[in-house]
Amino acid sequence: MSSGPVERMKPAAGGVGEAIRGEFPILAHAIYLNACSQGALSHRVRAAYEEYLAGWDVNGAEWEFWIERAETARTGFAELLHGQPDEVAVTTSVSQGVSGIVSALPFERGGRNRIVISEYEFPTVGQIAHAQELRGAEVVHVHPEADGSIPP
Repeated sequence: MSSGPVERMKPAAGGVGEAIRGEFPILAHAIYLNACSQGALSHRVRAAYEEYLAGWDVNGAEWEFWIERAETARTGFAELLHGQPDEVAVTTSVSQGVSGIVSALPFERGGRNRIVISEYEFPTVGQIAHAQELRGAEVVHVHPEADGSIPP
C-alpha cells in the first residue's frame, strides 16, 4: 500500500527554518523541546502512521512491504552518511542499538574494554555503558572543548 516516494521539503518564504517548523503542527502554538521518543509529531510521520494503520485494516500484517520500507530508509541513511547500506543498522532506538552492540562485546576477557562517552549522549546510553562495568568495561567520559566540540 505504498503512496510513492516521500516529497522533499521546499523552503517557504520564511526560509528553511519556517519550512521545517511548518512540518510540526504543535510548533504553531508551543515551544516543544522533547526530542526523544515523544518528540513533536510531523505531518509526514502522521501520514505514514495512518498509511500503516490503513494497510493493516485492509491487508493484515504487511511484513514484506514494511521490510522494503525499512531497507529504503537504510539506503537513504547510508547515502546521507556517505556509507553503504550494510553499514547501517535499523533499530527501534539508539538505546536499543547501543545496548545490543555493547552487550555483545567480550569485556570480561580483558583487552580492549573501554567505552568512551560524552555528556552529549542520550541518558540511557550512559546507563547502558555503566551497566557494562559489571562485565569488566571501563567507562571514560570525554568532556567537550570550550567550543562544544569533542576532542579526538
